[in-house]
Amino acid sequence: MPKVLIGVVTYGKHRFCLDEFQECLSKQTFKADVLFVVNHGESAYAILLRSKNLNAVEDPKPASSVAEKVVNGRKFLREHALKNGYDELIFVDSDIMLPERAVEWLLATNGDVVSGAFLNYFNIDGKTVIAPELFRDLGDGNCQLFTYEGVAIPQILAVGAAGFGCTRIKRKVLDAVDIRAMPNALKGGEDTAFFLDARAKGFKCFANTLVKCIHRVFPVEDPRSAMFEWRKRVEDWTYDVKV
Repeated sequence: MPKVLIGVVTYGKHRFCLDEFQECLSKQTFKADVLFVVNHGESAYAILLRSKNLNAVEDPKPASSVAEKVVNGRKFLREHALKNGYDELIFVDSDIMLPERAVEWLLATNGDVVSGAFLNYFNIDGKTVIAPELFRDLGDGNCQLFTYEGVAIPQILAVGAAGFGCTRIKRKVLDAVDIRAMPNALKGGEDTAFFLDARAKGFKCFANTLVKCIHRVFPVEDPRSAMFEWRKRVEDWTYDVKV
């Protein structure tokens, strides 16, 4: 059985969904180790997490931007996984709610890097579009978002890149590929950079769309929250959303 670490980069603004997130972790059929890395300067939130019996540390490295904080947190988790003999690292964002068998399904999927599916918002041609954060490689450095309809049926998809919100990475990939920011990326772009670097080294990257996660962008009682939840019926998920 592999030694698995679930690594969570988080900060105090995700307090609103912490209880739900913790419940989703507790329901996983595969019991992995879990480590929360709280942004530098938020020691009070790390203390709160530990008060809930969660393994949490404050990132020791200062950062000057949100993007840098995220990259630092990812780097911390990568180094922790390598130093402590983990076979697999699963990045899970603290606003991503895992289905009960998510870890089990990710580990059972062939591939060096395997992402689950969650919905996010993107600005395309001046419109806010909600779509899975999964990208099809079109070649020549181009990519295209998969549509909601394109991932509605559970399947294994080859991907050019994906969000790090729910992503399993084998140790051999962690050994070979560092975490870095994409140049000029407002949110860091470390997930896209990692997929590009991993694929350039010959690693195989996939998404398992059986692992459909809820992206808790808004509190569950906010009507807008439903736009980031998967529906049983496939429909057009294009909105003019204020986020």
